Amino acid sequence: MTVHRYRAFGLEIASEIELSVFAPGRSNEVDVEIRLAEHLSDPEDAEAMRFRNWIARPGLMVLDVPDVARFRIEDGRRILVEPAKGCTPADAVPHVQGSALAALLQQRRTLPMHAGAIETSRGAMLLVGTSGVGKSTLTNAFVQRGYRMMGDDVTPISLDAAGRPMATSGFPASRLWADSAEYFGHDISGLRRAQRDLEKYYVVPENWCDARLPVAVVVILHVAGNGQTRIEPLEPAERMNWLLRYSFRKKFLNGFGLNELQFRMVSAMAAQSHMVRLVRPARGAPAADLAALLEEALGFEPVVEGERVDETA
Repeated sequence: MTVHRYRAFGLEIASEIELSVFAPGRSNEVDVEIRLAEHLSDPEDAEAMRFRNWIARPGLMVLDVPDVARFRIEDGRRILVEPAKGCTPADAVPHVQGSALAALLQQRRTLPMHAGAIETSRGAMLLVGTSGVGKSTLTNAFVQRGYRMMGDDVTPISLDAAGRPMATSGFPASRLWADSAEYFGHDISGLRRAQRDLEKYYVVPENWCDARLPVAVVVILHVAGNGQTRIEPLEPAERMNWLLRYSFRKKFLNGFGLNELQFRMVSAMAAQSHMVRLVRPARGAPAADLAALLEEALGFEPVVEGERVDETA
């Protein structure tokens, strides 16, 4: 069986499943294996936590996506994938890239945030919010302004030796609804569909930042029914609440016994990053205008070629 070599989320990956929007691997070392499997069993530990479609204990999770695949995520090093009857490995790809890798990142003691990320002159800027709030659209608006995308929807956070929160790049593609892709001038007939049952398409930026950068700015995205677009400061207590809310697949942390890890990461971001909330109406707030507003209000700009850090996430 062909084994593909990729790089994503700062990890070198050897995969039996094609993950075409991941960056090519750039090292002979392998941090993570993704393999096809059959008859994946549940954890035998009677004390494992059970929650809807997953079972977990420290270092192990079995995740069921009905009518798609079963996943077994082990020790931050392996993802085993058993496609459901009538499904192909390709059907499992969105869930490998999402929940399965999020669980694996947590096992490796990093905190995945529900956030896009952009490289700026001040460090990484996180665009945080729930699905459908406009993270990918705003990320692409910054790309059109000369910024480099680090990630589209999930950004892993870790702490460096000095205790600074650091953001690691994901993979070089964003997922846009058809109308958003067309807003940025893309012909969707030439784009790869991100998921067969959704009108979402992969858009690959010309430049991608593969790096581990300090988290300088966190923008909480919030859609209001009406009113003016505005940027609001956040009090310390609010910061913690928003960051806890938008930890990606946060319930997994309970199963892994990693709630203290989440608290440490969130506390560091709340204390050391510039945090604001961007409130916009549901209609009539073009992404290009929002990007320009944030750029001016927060005082950052794209990184020029000669000043970029070594890209060694």
